[in-house]
Amino acid sequence: MLFTAPLALPSAKRRICLLLGLLFTTTPLTQAATSTERYIVLLRQEDTAPAQTGGVAVSSERTGRRWALQQFARVNRLEPLIIIPELQLFSVQLSTQQLQDIRRQPQVALVEPDPLRYMLNTAVNPLQHTAPPALQPVPPPATLQSPRKVCVIDSGYALQHEDLHSAAVSGEGIAESDNIAADSWEQDEQGHGTHVAGIIAGLAQRPSGPGRLGLLSLHIIKVFRHNQNWIYASELIAALRQCQAAGAQLANLSLGGPGYSAAEAQAVTSSTTGGLLLIAAAGNSGDDTKFYPASYPVVLSVTATDAQGEPAAFSPTHRSIDIAAPGVGIQSTWPDGTYRHRTGTSIAAAQVTSLAALLWSYYPQCNHQQISQVLQDTATRRTLTFGEINFQAAFAALMPGCDAPD
Repeated sequence: MLFTAPLALPSAKRRICLLLGLLFTTTPLTQAATSTERYIVLLRQEDTAPAQTGGVAVSSERTGRRWALQQFARVNRLEPLIIIPELQLFSVQLSTQQLQDIRRQPQVALVEPDPLRYMLNTAVNPLQHTAPPALQPVPPPATLQSPRKVCVIDSGYALQHEDLHSAAVSGEGIAESDNIAADSWEQDEQGHGTHVAGIIAGLAQRPSGPGRLGLLSLHIIKVFRHNQNWIYASELIAALRQCQAAGAQLANLSLGGPGYSAAEAQAVTSSTTGGLLLIAAAGNSGDDTKFYPASYPVVLSVTATDAQGEPAAFSPTHRSIDIAAPGVGIQSTWPDGTYRHRTGTSIAAAQVTSLAALLWSYYPQCNHQQISQVLQDTATRRTLTFGEINFQAAFAALMPGCDAPD
């Protein structure tokens, strides 16, 4: 059978068929070409140094670096989502083609995916919990020498709860992002941040309540949006900068996720170099999966123990863990004015943060590294790499001075 070419259509019909063909065959290709992923872009230091802006000298180094980052984005037709001038980086949505183009730019030191960081706890049936409400330190003196300020990066804070500070607390959203209103930090739709804050600095108004007698001040940075249990690493980086700007000495990071980020590692190193003690949840994977930021060497990584003092079933098994604390069925404050029980390394991290802050408040002459080290050195019920926090032992070890014994 011979193949016969189709009859030629009139020119008008040919044009209509051609247009319809283009419409239905190119739409998926267009979508694929314009789909984007979120990345962190880090520029080389020399390319973000203070410069001249329109012939006018930049008066602030931070302003100059921000201008340089914005100028780079403008030239490359990018729309930055978060800009961190001090670290020469910004986050941005990039298509595959944009990613290739940016990586070829000589000013670019690094382009990497912007990984997700999650809340790390679960609800517990209060009838089944056996762990105590929270670790209790030795009776504190009437007045601490220098009460520490703790930065809590989480889902917000129930300011109206009777067991939570309403005076010695401040807060904000992510300053570099318009996704969270700056004044919404005193609302907590998810409860996670309120629960963590109660463990760290609750007032202990009821015998059943948690708390450290309100001895610590808090700075809340709300990063988790309503009904969203994750954030991007770039948002965490921005929050860490805000902790420092607020004058906090410690930051509680009851969050984390798999996936190493060079930009995030640089940010946490910069924070600790500036004197901030970072305490983070090690993850609830129950295997050897490393979660970040806890697994960066400069962060105090916390896992959870059960009522018997043994590693909880969900505790990670890798060797990047530094210390443990109870994290099963721990009771604390909830946004509706009640108390609830939660489980996870998020909860364990909050316990370590609270006791570390109190210890440092007793011994303000010590630095953050000495506080972190003495807590690890005096931990009890040791495994191969870590033990459970022991406040009394750490307190006694620092009495002679800040250099705790080996």
